[in-house]
Amino acid sequence: MKLILSTYSDAFASKVNNLYILSEYIAQNKDSDRIKKMGLENEDLIDPRKVFVYEFINQPAGKSMVKEIIGDPTTGFQFDLFTDSALHLYNEALKLRPGQYGIFAHEYRSPVTLKQGCKSADILACKVDEGNKRIISS
Repeated sequence: MKLILSTYSDAFASKVNNLYILSEYIAQNKDSDRIKKMGLENEDLIDPRKVFVYEFINQPAGKSMVKEIIGDPTTGFQFDLFTDSALHLYNEALKLRPGQYGIFAHEYRSPVTLKQGCKSADILACKVDEGNKRIISS
C-alpha cells in the first residue's frame, strides 16, 4: 500500500518518527518485548526502507523548496522547521512581559536506546523572570 501524508502537526510527525526509530531497532535487534513495553503490536511497525520525509521550505515570491530529510536509525528524522517554530513561539511568549526571557536546549535520545552507555541529552525549557527573581521550568 502506498500512502502519502501531509501534516502541519509536530505531534503527528513525532509519532511517525518514534515508529520509524522503533521499527529500525526491532529490525536490527528482534526485540519483541520492546514492542509490548511501548504498548504496541507488530502491526503498528512501519518498514523504515519505505518511509520518505520531505520538508517544504518557503522561498521568496511564494515558491517552495522541497528538501528530503534522511532518517537516522537511532535518532530518526530531524524536523528543523517544527523545532524552529516551537522555539520562536516560546521566545515570543516570553517577550510579552518585560524582564522575562527563555532558555531552551534540545537534544534527543531514541526511546529504544538504553540509557546506560549511550550519549543522552536533556530537553530543557525554562523561563527566567528577573522581576520576580524566579525560574519557571516547562
